[in-house]
Amino acid sequence: LGFMIFPLENRNIVKASLSNNLSANYEFSILDCGYKYSVNEDDSRDDDFYYDYSDNGDVQIQEFSESFKENTEEVKVVINYGAGLLFLNPPVDELVKASNHSNHIVQDFSVKYEENRADIVFDVEDNITVSGKDVNSNRFELALNEKPIYDFEINFGASDMKFDLSDYKVSDVEVNGGACDINMKFGDLQEYAELKINTG
Repeated sequence: LGFMIFPLENRNIVKASLSNNLSANYEFSILDCGYKYSVNEDDSRDDDFYYDYSDNGDVQIQEFSESFKENTEEVKVVINYGAGLLFLNPPVDELVKASNHSNHIVQDFSVKYEENRADIVFDVEDNITVSGKDVNSNRFELALNEKPIYDFEINFGASDMKFDLSDYKVSDVEVNGGACDINMKFGDLQEYAELKINTG
């Protein structure tokens, strides 16, 4: 497991709980952390959260979107994925805009509303186990609206995950996965965020 947290402001609090089945459990808190991660002056997205992958003509692409409703204040996002690459992109005008690039993973997409809350679910319809370089042909990209407060639940296999959350209001993040490399950045739009990571 590779894991990185970058609080952007010293008043930001990230409470994190990490565990895996290869070693003892770890629990720690980052309180009043003054560390700031440097940002590339030529790009608003720093290199640790940017990949430039080009699909070849053989990769199937699914695209998903849902328009934003102004009364939406809270959003639960559930992502179920196999092995591959997962990215969070900058905010969009829609509630959600996403794409799945894969010949092995087919996703189902649903959005349900209840009063001022929305539940977004990306589920796996058909997952063919792949390994080695084939994993890089599976890529999931997600972008959300910047207005609501988000609660994430992310479940995947052997994957690389790069989520720059600094543009989003985040209350909770739960990550469940296999062998993985996880990079996450938290901003200062919420004073408190809770992070749980369980990996194999």
